[in-house]
Amino acid sequence: WSLETGQAIASVKIGIEQPSALAFSPDSSRLAVGDVALSVQVLELPSGKVLEQIAHPDAVGEVSFFADGAAIAVAGLNDNGAVYELPGGKKRYEFRGRSWSPPGRP
Repeated sequence: WSLETGQAIASVKIGIEQPSALAFSPDSSRLAVGDVALSVQVLELPSGKVLEQIAHPDAVGEVSFFADGAAIAVAGLNDNGAVYELPGGKKRYEFRGRSWSPPGRP
């Protein structure tokens, strides 16, 4: 929406039933959409093309791009969080409750 006119200036269709978190990349070229069905989609803007589909082990409560746009942080509603590299979706770190570790380590 335009802040000046209140009119919609773009829209995208997403294949997510119940979106629960949104974040724009720092350069506004991508939109990350988390859902309660355990996934995050990264969309190209303004086309809406899905660039990434990342599975997450928890319903997504928050998503945020890193300042350089090269990764996203995802926080789940049940204390499961992770950092995923972009592009590719490789898990860089996992968070459980109040602790974190690289993937595969306790």
